[in-house]
Parts: sequence; structure tokens; C-alpha cells
Amino acid sequence: METWKLVLFVFFLCFSISQGCDSVPEVENAAWIIESDASGTRVTYTCRCGRLIGSSVLSCNASRQWDAAPPLCTEQNYKVKSGCLNVDLLNGEITSGLKTQYSPGDKVKFQCYPSFLLEGSRTITCTQAETWVPEPPKCIKREFTYCGVELEDWKPALEQEKLCLEEQKAELERLE
Repeated sequence: METWKLVLFVFFLCFSISQGCDSVPEVENAAWIIESDASGTRVTYTCRCGRLIGSSVLSCNASRQWDAAPPLCTEQNYKVKSGCLNVDLLNGEITSGLKTQYSPGDKVKFQCYPSFLLEGSRTITCTQAETWVPEPPKCIKREFTYCGVELEDWKPALEQEKLCLEEQKAELERLE
């Protein structure tokens, strides 16, 4: 990098941090250039090897946050750093945050289908260690019980009781 560009790079790095955005997100196997003008601060990434996945330009927005997650640079064999594994919720669904690949800081929210209860946290976050915190929840079947017995187990007895009542009703109607 030429000397004037390096000085400019250091100046804008300090300027961007002093303006409130977090430090420039580092991207493995990438070089970046910081530009700043009246409209704000931008970081442009270029991969040293492999190819870039995601947005090559991040901008510091009015909320003093970078407007996108940093990109990834694939390795020579075009393998992408894995991030957090996709999550699947048996008997439920993801209500927000559904993606094909998760990066640190990504959040996912869940809900269970009817007749199932959510066990665990409704929201989980992908960490820098590429794990979900807290653990993904589970949807467990809601138990419908009466006097400690599942309602399904009451069904034969209730059907028998219904038949008896129908016979009694028919008998009373004949007597009238």
C-alpha cells in the first residue's frame, strides 16, 4: 500500500471510530479501504484470495452502526467459513431471522405449531464461537389430561358411557 493511502487509511479509521461506528469489522483474507465524506463513512472490502460473499461495502448509518454484516472471503477451494449451523425446529417454525447461512450476531425466533409447547428460549443468537446461545428450543406435545389420565385414554370409556346414555334415552322415549 502506498504511504499516502496508508496515512489516509489510518486517518479515516480514527475518524470513523470517533464518529461513533464500531471499529471496522475485520474480514479474514481481505483488504479494506475506508472512505469518508459528508454523507458518512464507508468501508470497501476486497478479497486477497478466493471470492467475496456478501456486501463488499459497509456504511456507517445514522444510528452509528454498520449497515450490514461484514462479508466473507472464501478460501482457495471456495469453501465458506461455516458460521452457525442451520437450526430446525421439529413441530415448529422459525418466525424471524430465517437464512441459508448464519453469522455471529444473527438472531432467530421460533414458535411451535398448535398442540405443542415451546421448551427453551424463543430467541437464540449465533456467537463468535459459531454456536447458538442459548441452545435452540424444542416443541413438546402438549399433554391434555383429566385426573392425571390423558384424554385419549378416556375416549373408549366415554364412548361406552355415551352408548349407555343413548340406550337409556331411547328406553325413556319408548315408555312415554
